[in-house]
Amino acid sequence: MSAGVARTYIGEIARIRSKRCTSACLTFRIRAFYTTLSEIPISDNPINHSLPDHITKAAALWVEAEHYKIVGACLTAARRRANVTQQELAARLGKPQSFVSEYERGQRRVDVVELLVISWALGVDPLELFGEISKAVAPS
Repeated sequence: MSAGVARTYIGEIARIRSKRCTSACLTFRIRAFYTTLSEIPISDNPINHSLPDHITKAAALWVEAEHYKIVGACLTAARRRANVTQQELAARLGKPQSFVSEYERGQRRVDVVELLVISWALGVDPLELFGEISKAVAPS
């Protein structure tokens, strides 16, 4: 990757972080930016140059479908510990019950913001929930 291309990517990150982008275009920019970054080999990705070697190697691994099932199982366990049904959680989230069922079965991905909202709806500390998921997904 040329230095000019790397500067462009770093500049885009700075624009996104400084919020000089309107909220309407922010999602588009982030999606386009990370789509472009995902096409760059891990070793050439400017974001990865400051990361330790073991993290860069881990980032090169593709997320397996099994990982989504593990995330779903952790979210199911958290919901059950909170003594909440899928239907009750769905109502709190303003989503259909099938939404909860799909991510609990690993059929749907949950992004970080959704993880926060789900944990708040359950009255669970998001950091503890993320820690539980991280331990469960970590390679043995």
